[in-house]
Amino acid sequence: MEWAKANPGKFGYARPANSGPGRTFLMGLPYILGDEDPTDPENGWDKTWAYLKELGEYVDTYPTGTGQVVTNMADGTWAMIPTTTGWEIAPRAEGQLPNKLQAAAFDDFTWVTDAHYAAIPKGQSADKISAIMLLLQDMLTPEQNAKAYDAGYFYPGPAVEGATLDLAPQESQDVIEEFGRPMFDELIESQDAVVPLDAESMVKAFDIWDREVGGGKVEEES
Repeated sequence: MEWAKANPGKFGYARPANSGPGRTFLMGLPYILGDEDPTDPENGWDKTWAYLKELGEYVDTYPTGTGQVVTNMADGTWAMIPTTTGWEIAPRAEGQLPNKLQAAAFDDFTWVTDAHYAAIPKGQSADKISAIMLLLQDMLTPEQNAKAYDAGYFYPGPAVEGATLDLAPQESQDVIEEFGRPMFDELIESQDAVVPLDAESMVKAFDIWDREVGGGKVEEES
């Protein structure tokens, strides 16, 4: 807040309903600010909504996606953004942002975790379900799951025990070696973690943000 006041128009984030980092920033603030109930955006986020409204006085526009956030940082439009581990690593690894950018953690925060899930539509044949289950079992072996390190986009990537970086493709190992930040691993170990809001609460949070924070400042990506 102090930095944004001193540098109006140079801080920003994307509309949470369309942005992973924007959504994570929104869901993480109630823990940082000590709100009454971080799982209840309608009745338990008084401090968060007040904070975001005040912060919004120094934000010129809210892009509708994270891609424009990266562009704003790359061309110097913005100089500070809230981000996540993957969105901090991957754009530098892929050359969208300069590797000289620095990252810092909040002094006291709670991780809001995220993941990918597998689902099988109803009505599949027994043979097809069998094949899908075999595929999923293979995907969840350490050797296959280690591929989730990718270019750092989903860092820390793997979801199963034993899927260590040395099992990842060499390209992924090289990316993490050059662009990863050791402090991320330290913070993952030291800070509490929670799951995201449930679907109904998340939609409610997006709706309140759109009405009370974003207002007329949401800008479509070009």
